[in-house]
Amino acid sequence: TLYAGVTDRIWELRRQAPGELVIVSSMTGPKYGYYNMGLDPGRHRLYCPDTFLDTTYVIDTAARKVVKTLREGRVPFSAAMDHERGLAFISNVMSHDLSIFDVASDTFVASVELRPHGAFDIALDASSPAAYVTSGFYAGGIMAWDRASARRTAFFPLEDQPDAPTAAVLFPSLGKLFFAGTPDGVYGVGRLALPSGEASQLFLYG
Repeated sequence: TLYAGVTDRIWELRRQAPGELVIVSSMTGPKYGYYNMGLDPGRHRLYCPDTFLDTTYVIDTAARKVVKTLREGRVPFSAAMDHERGLAFISNVMSHDLSIFDVASDTFVASVELRPHGAFDIALDASSPAAYVTSGFYAGGIMAWDRASARRTAFFPLEDQPDAPTAAVLFPSLGKLFFAGTPDGVYGVGRLALPSGEASQLFLYG
């Protein structure tokens, strides 16, 4: 199951055939638009950051209603789930940090300071404690972060690449992270080799 949100609607999609997704249902979102949501399928919980209201809504996907409202950090952008540790990570653009919540109780655990860089999308490696956070502020780049020790381990600046990276997708088996950004208003996709941090631009489109 895949959930996608735009404006005040959230759609539930399922695979019908290889390469084909169909909408099976939809629900009204709590407020405005959502960016990168996080799903806890075992608990039927969907974490929906609302950047306009500094709020992350926890939705019960079975009951189709908000069961918790989380308010930590400014301009929450992305949610990522660490199922092994039972944690939810929320990236906050304007407070330059990550908020960590215990998913069993949806209570705030801690925040991780990432200044001077803003925090946009989060990509977790399920096979290790490694995590990667895109940052489009103050010299854009990608932060490598160890979620076991809660510390940043490296920062990869993206010179001559999409310099405002937002979305990120990690492929651990390939040792690559793909990211999207909007340098000078032009949308682009790049690739970061791991662990070397060598970046390459795949294509731009505008």
